[in-house]
Amino acid sequence: MSSTLQDNVCLALLSGIPAAGKTTLSNLFCEFVNTIPFDLNVCDQKGRLRVLHIVYDKLIPEDLDFAQESNSSTWKQYREQIHSCIDKLLDVLLSNDVTLIDALDRMKATEVTDGNGNVRSVKNNFCESLTHQLSKCSSITRPLATVLLVDDNFFYRSMRYEYYQLARKYSVGFCQVHISCPINIAISRNAQRPNPISLETYGNMLQKMEEPDMTRATWETNYLIVDGGYEFNHLQLSQMWGTINDAFLNPVQPVEEDDIEAKEQSRAASLTSILHQADIILRKCVSESIKNAKSCQKPDEGAIDVKRFAARANLGRTTLLDRIRQGSVVLPPLDVDDDRPSNTFESQLCRLYEEYIEIN
Repeated sequence: MSSTLQDNVCLALLSGIPAAGKTTLSNLFCEFVNTIPFDLNVCDQKGRLRVLHIVYDKLIPEDLDFAQESNSSTWKQYREQIHSCIDKLLDVLLSNDVTLIDALDRMKATEVTDGNGNVRSVKNNFCESLTHQLSKCSSITRPLATVLLVDDNFFYRSMRYEYYQLARKYSVGFCQVHISCPINIAISRNAQRPNPISLETYGNMLQKMEEPDMTRATWETNYLIVDGGYEFNHLQLSQMWGTINDAFLNPVQPVEEDDIEAKEQSRAASLTSILHQADIILRKCVSESIKNAKSCQKPDEGAIDVKRFAARANLGRTTLLDRIRQGSVVLPPLDVDDDRPSNTFESQLCRLYEEYIEIN
């Protein structure tokens, strides 16, 4: 491994349901790395690893519930701004043009406005948090490695893929630490918080949670599943460091420039065909589900609200199309000869639609 700063940055994602223990594990890890000598090929002496903890919950207002449709656009905007801040942070870390403190001061000057015209100081809060953390590690004048611990629920695989793309863009290390916690324990912990989230939000998130799985996504190769049902121990912290160390030693390789345009054209054409066929199939599913809902209506029950049911069915269609577009839903390939959907393609898509309708 070379000694350049670029090889010594790791983007580590922490995922899991609310109150699974993500922030607790992060804080323990920050303490852990300051108590051991680094002889694992990344740092050659104690105190030369800098850990920056970025917590989504501290940057997104607590009263902004993603489960409410009226908040959806604003909630997404906040997430986009955080992603943009981390993109800029990586750019600064990998350049020698300006110090990190100076760069954070510059970033504070820009604020973001949501769709309702309310000023939200996402960047300001982001920069203040990192500035505060940097003041605690001021003794590390020349860090040999920097870990960005990004702490969020990250329930969709596509949310995590956005950060994998950042790691590839800058050719830095990338890994994931997912905390698996029994729902009853998480809900109990949540109830003790000053501002607990609703059970409805928990239900929505559990239905959407997609744990790291290399069999579902080839880029999800370096990850660790941690049991969050009990107190975290030294072994788990050591395993977490091992996962991060592997990421340091194996940074994500950028796509070859010559192949980018051709691959992007091929991917776009393939995705367009898949989305077109999926939309045709899902429209049939919507029509069938509305027809079945009417035919299954019992005489002693009130009349079905067809308009409301149709809206929910169409929301299922558009949601699935969005997830296919984002890459969080992977379908079997189309038939090679004529780009028509195979039986497996259609059956899996119909099953996903039915599951969506059942849980919503």
